[in-house]
Amino acid sequence: MRILVALSISILFCNFFPQAARADSGKTPLSRCERSNEKTIVSLSTSQQGFRVNNLYTSKSLNTKSRSSLAGDFVIGLTALESKTMIDIGGAIWADRETGGECFAAKIKIQLIYEPIDVF
Repeated sequence: MRILVALSISILFCNFFPQAARADSGKTPLSRCERSNEKTIVSLSTSQQGFRVNNLYTSKSLNTKSRSSLAGDFVIGLTALESKTMIDIGGAIWADRETGGECFAAKIKIQLIYEPIDVF
């Protein structure tokens, strides 16, 4: 009996309020944006340059520590690594004609670039 009452109420609701029934059928503004041809793309890439042996400093200067030594001084056998990060953000923006809202499909490109490792 309860099932019959619930079924008749849902039929009445759909007949008298068709706009609300349409909203429940999955046509939200977000789903309309997702059905477009534009898709969000995120890409991550890396590139390495290997290593290089840095012979610019003598072993005596690399091994000698004194009171005048600074925190950034080089020490023999240590390595130094530099990296760069490039982020490019773009994408398409369009209006949803039914709701007047806007949709956005982001295109994000992240590139990590590792310079050669210096070995002292």
